[in-house]
Amino acid sequence: MASPEKVNIPQREPMVMVDHIIRHTGIETVTGFTVRDDNVFLDNGLFAEPGLIENMAQTAAAGTGVSSSLEERSAPVGFIGGISKLKIVMLPAAGSELVTTTTVLTPLPMPRLSMLQ
Repeated sequence: MASPEKVNIPQREPMVMVDHIIRHTGIETVTGFTVRDDNVFLDNGLFAEPGLIENMAQTAAAGTGVSSSLEERSAPVGFIGGISKLKIVMLPAAGSELVTTTTVLTPLPMPRLSMLQ
């Protein structure tokens, strides 16, 4: 399991939407995030849809970061190939604690790159 103190993602404040890793299995990553009053995605006191999607993306990135750290390699720059069947039925209010789970459905091979001197 990953240390809750270290979330290995490329984003920096004010764009960080993951506070800590709750669990990481290699396939599944679960993170926690508290929506603060000064969050850039707050709209009338509610955490807007782009913030929720960014939280999902950063949860996936955090899982890749943990796997990379365990393999003693740099975290690759990545992307989300798709979000399946997303339906947002309620927006969380400021102060809410989000628990987000991502699951790798199709792992991609990670190329080994080296810098030439």
